[in-house]
Amino acid sequence: MGLVIWIAIHVKDIPDLLHYMDDAWSCDMDSALVLYKPYAMHYPDKQAQLLLWDEIALPHEQPKQSFGRTLRIIGIDVDPHALSITFPSDSKHDFGISHLSLLAPSHSPSMAVSPGWINWSLNVFTLLRPMLQSSYAKLEGKTIAQASLYLNQAVIGDLTWLTDTIAVSDGLCLVNSLIWGCADANLIIYCHTSLEGMGFYVPVLDHAFYSPITV
Repeated sequence: MGLVIWIAIHVKDIPDLLHYMDDAWSCDMDSALVLYKPYAMHYPDKQAQLLLWDEIALPHEQPKQSFGRTLRIIGIDVDPHALSITFPSDSKHDFGISHLSLLAPSHSPSMAVSPGWINWSLNVFTLLRPMLQSSYAKLEGKTIAQASLYLNQAVIGDLTWLTDTIAVSDGLCLVNSLIWGCADANLIIYCHTSLEGMGFYVPVLDHAFYSPITV
């Protein structure tokens, strides 16, 4: 696929083309559509050019050739107008149901399933990465990928909080102007982490909190 994209960029001169595995996407500032005869459908000009797959006999399917104000890329909704990246509601639902079943007391999940799916969700919910620390600590030293293991309270608590947070989160907004400044905050909390632990300091309350990392 990398060679095909190279041809699209350097031979067909299609600018601003990105791809991941077998997914390719771009943007087109021209709102005019052109006819792509094999599908009897109209597409943005750059997308019609990208269907060079025909010239090299590379199979493709019409339902996968999508365009619009919002695109679903590797299962994530990207809205260039709102400058936002979000989980589709059906993916949120499936994600929640899957993890709640994994965290059931009677369930003993395979060691790689939960962190793997959560890692995918971190493309959107980047600030939730610390909630995987207990999971990776639990997996340390394990070598059989499909082996089952019992989850301790730390893992269950972290993954439950993560799942609940994703369920009510809107996603990732890329507009820097929406970031609060110190003058807009009701409460300022400073945080610092290290390999030994994590600490918080609240100046207005003159309170500090610290917790060591336990494995």
